[in-house]
Amino acid sequence: MIIISMGMKKIYKLTASVLLFYLILVNSLYAATLDITITGFKNNAGSTLVYLHKQSSSFPFPASPEDAVSIRTEKITAQSAQLTFNNLKPGRYAVSIIHDENGDGKLQSNFIGIPEEGVGVSNNVHGHFGPPSYDDASFTLKDHKHLKIKMHY
Repeated sequence: MIIISMGMKKIYKLTASVLLFYLILVNSLYAATLDITITGFKNNAGSTLVYLHKQSSSFPFPASPEDAVSIRTEKITAQSAQLTFNNLKPGRYAVSIIHDENGDGKLQSNFIGIPEEGVGVSNNVHGHFGPPSYDDASFTLKDHKHLKIKMHY
């Protein structure tokens, strides 16, 4: 009985080691990094809200924060901001940005829906009679990418 018990301990240790190796390997598959430089802010007031999207249904500005992959708030300095998203799964993404000048956490728009605060999207695309499409703004993230996004007012 003791001999079997000793053998089982070795099997448990080996299983734990294999599992740990597997988790490290899987984690390395999700190690993509996205660096973003945002320029063209008209002032340093408020902050910038940066939304990372993986699907068109949440783009450009999700109705609920849970709809975006990630939302970050960054301080604006010298009419620019920089941020990094780490440990992302490789794939297709799009970024949308709001210059939240009044600090209310949402995009201000006029009565017909035209933004009253600055906005920006990945690939620096513009919409025609509405917001740009996810397909036009999306990009492929493999391991590392640096985006430069210009704000528009």
